[in-house]
Parts: sequence; structure tokens; C-alpha cells
Amino acid sequence: MREKNCKIVRDLLPNYVENLTEKETNQYIEEHLKECKECQEIQESMKGEIKFSQNEDEKKKIDGLKKYHTKLKLLKSIVIVILLIFIFHVARNMLILSSMQNKRKEYQSVDNYWVKANNFCFKYDSDEVLLYQIATYQKGNRALLDSYKVNFGTSEKEKITKCKQYYNGKQLNTYMDSAVLGSGNIKKAQLNRESSYEGYFSIDTMYFENPIDFWLASVCASINKEVCNGKQCYRISNLPEFTVNDEYSSLADVIYVEKETGLTLRYISKSTSSSYSSDDDTETQEKQEQIINYEYGFGTVPNEIFVEPDVSEYEVMQNSQ
Repeated sequence: MREKNCKIVRDLLPNYVENLTEKETNQYIEEHLKECKECQEIQESMKGEIKFSQNEDEKKKIDGLKKYHTKLKLLKSIVIVILLIFIFHVARNMLILSSMQNKRKEYQSVDNYWVKANNFCFKYDSDEVLLYQIATYQKGNRALLDSYKVNFGTSEKEKITKCKQYYNGKQLNTYMDSAVLGSGNIKKAQLNRESSYEGYFSIDTMYFENPIDFWLASVCASINKEVCNGKQCYRISNLPEFTVNDEYSSLADVIYVEKETGLTLRYISKSTSSSYSSDDDTETQEKQEQIINYEYGFGTVPNEIFVEPDVSEYEVMQNSQ
């Protein structure tokens, strides 16, 4: 009878140890355990196994939590580092761009200066090369815009175009001299045209209409220190399209700005220009690359620069109404 009871109790012990048996069953098992030492030992053995299993599960859970917290801590550290790098990048760019803009503004009221822009332009689709220089001289209310342009590789012959515009504070006199190599020169003049001429010194390859534009430029721009034309500069690239004062849809732009003055020394642009043909009512796009080098001078414009050419050598055109 006792052996039979032992078998029954031992079958129930696993559930009893895990507290899965009913109250009446518990009483039956406990009364038997009081009298049976062997069943007591089996019970203790089962308790040890369950406790060990529970400890192992708890240890796994703890290890899993530790790994989770370690990964979370690492992720937080990475995010913080990235955030700090981003803040440093934006703050540095804001300081540089703001400093360059403020230095640039110091020259806006200057009334004795000259600016030269030497431009090289290559058009990929037509293999056309344009070389031209635009020089602006201003002294008081007098100004001169002197431009020189050469076309190479066009379907026509090489063409040279010169244009000088003299402004005396009220009126504008224009002298144009164009020549196709192998042909004669064409000289035309337009005199005494009423004009509110504005000096080309306002050329500025960066502008910000509002604080949001300035902030976006600070986020996007890549600014590095380099030497350009023998001067210490900032090389600025990846500017948003709205900050580049360009008549073309810009694909990539690099601007070299002199650290000391904030003036632009070089501008490199890969762009796409559009042209419209009225003959077949079509619009074509052409890729081109421009490199513009700027030179500046202040307080050194001589009066002789404003002496106009002999008008008798030109065909005078009527002013348009």
C-alpha cells in the first residue's frame, strides 16, 4: 500500500513543487511526505532543479537587459556625437558666412573702385568656348563698363565683341565694336541715353533673403580653407541653389571667398542654360562650365579712364523710345 502511495505522490510531485495541485491533493501529498523519507528527498531534488532553472532564466533575462542597455547607451552616444558634429558644422558655417557677408558690406559705399571678371566658358554640346572680361570702373558719379568677348569653335567664324559704356551721372553712352575674323569691323554707338546706371560692384555670388535661407545655407555648405590666386580663402561648395546669384539652373558651384575682405575671387559653375528658337518654337538646353576669376582695386581709378573714344569712327544709332 505504501509503495502504491509513493508512486502516486511521485507522479504528483512535479506539479506540487510548482504549486499546480489542488488543496486536497496538497494535503494528501504532505501527509505522505511526513512519513516517507525517500519521497522527501525526491521533493528536495525537484525543488533544487526548479530553483536552478529559475536562476538560469533570470540570469538570461538580466544578461539580455544588460546587452539591451549597453546597445542603447552606445546608440545614444553615437546620436550625441553626430548631433555635436552637426551643431559644430552649422555653427562654424554660420560664423564664416556671416563674417564674409559683413566684410562684403563694408565695400558697398565705396565710390572709387574697379572690378575685373575674367570669364572662361565651355559649352559641352557645341564645343563652343567663350572668353570674356568685364571690367567696371567707378569714381564718384562717373562709371565705365568695359567688356571684351571672344567666341571660339562656333558654327560661324571666330567672333570678337567689345563694348564700352560710359555713365556721367545722368546719361549713358555706349560704344560697340564687333568683328568676325576674316571680315570687317562693325562699330556702332548709342549716345545720351537716359539711364539710372548702377555699378556692377553689386555682383555678389551669395545672398540670403531671410534667416531661413541663411540657416539652410549654413547646414548644406561645405567650407574649407584654401589658397586662391595667392590669397587665403574659404572654398565654399554645396550651397543651396537659391543662394547662388546665377541666371542658370545650377548643377554644382564652388566659390572662393577671400578671408580678409569677404570678396569673391573665383566662381566655378557647371550649369544648364536654355535657349529659345522662334523659328520652330522649340527650347533647347545645353550644358556648360564656367570659371570666373575676380580682381579688385580701391581708390586707384584715374580720371583718364573715362575719356570716351572718337565718336566719328562709329555709326550713331537712334535711341529707342
